[in-house]
Amino acid sequence: MLQTAYPRTLREAGGRPGGGRLKTVMIEPGGAIDLPPEALRESGLRPGSAVVVLAQQGRIVLLDQERWRERAGKPMEELLAQFRDFLARNPQAPFFGGLSAEEYGTLTDEAEEELWARLTAEAEKQVKSAEREIPPHFRPSGQKRR
Repeated sequence: MLQTAYPRTLREAGGRPGGGRLKTVMIEPGGAIDLPPEALRESGLRPGSAVVVLAQQGRIVLLDQERWRERAGKPMEELLAQFRDFLARNPQAPFFGGLSAEEYGTLTDEAEEELWARLTAEAEKQVKSAEREIPPHFRPSGQKRR
């Protein structure tokens, strides 16, 4: 039996994914997902709507593109305006990789790739130097042996 309402929170769904009135849909071999009509109706989206896809491990969120632009656009425009103002007042201020915005903007494609490769290698070294081997008998504070 097809149910007509979706819970607005996990609590309404019995406190866990898959509980209550949550629906399960299948991802087709080509990657398509056929959403139930009531999910579309409640979301305000329609077939053919442009959506922004946010993906994380084990999670996909679809957001209406216009709403996303309204929500994310204004703060981004304000941030960019502040950044442009800062660069206009401080044209030689470090921008990226020790270069000013002007210096960065004049890099050739090859020089930009070299800069990114160098900065990536430096970041990877920092991450690797922070990694340590933990002995098998180590237990974080407060945990008891089983």
